[in-house]
Amino acid sequence: MSCQFLKSADDDYLTLFYTGKVNREIIFDNTIKAHKFGRKNGIKKYFTDLTKAINTDDKKTVTDFIAIDMKKSAFIDKEAVVAIFVAPDDNSHDFIEAVSEKNGYNVKLFRDREKAIKYLQETKNPAIS
Repeated sequence: MSCQFLKSADDDYLTLFYTGKVNREIIFDNTIKAHKFGRKNGIKKYFTDLTKAINTDDKKTVTDFIAIDMKKSAFIDKEAVVAIFVAPDDNSHDFIEAVSEKNGYNVKLFRDREKAIKYLQETKNPAIS
């Protein structure tokens, strides 16, 4: 597994590009790193590219990750806007959007890269905290 961070050309969002198998711990660690970077650099939007990654966690683990781990962390920006881009034939990430929204996070799942980026570009940037 690897995760690369890349700022968009206009510094509007940060891309997290994952490859390989991912799980609760891997996503959580990299999300914290990304949000810390975002706070330092005035970024509150994130493009998470999981097209080359497979989620190995079951639905309960995903639910616990979002409802427990993320809520407890002081480093997670609860006002962040997140577009998750997944491969058209990969359903291993489908549950993330529903659980995130239920827990108050602005997370949308996309199977089209251009639509995901357009969503980030058209979404008002939350105030930097």
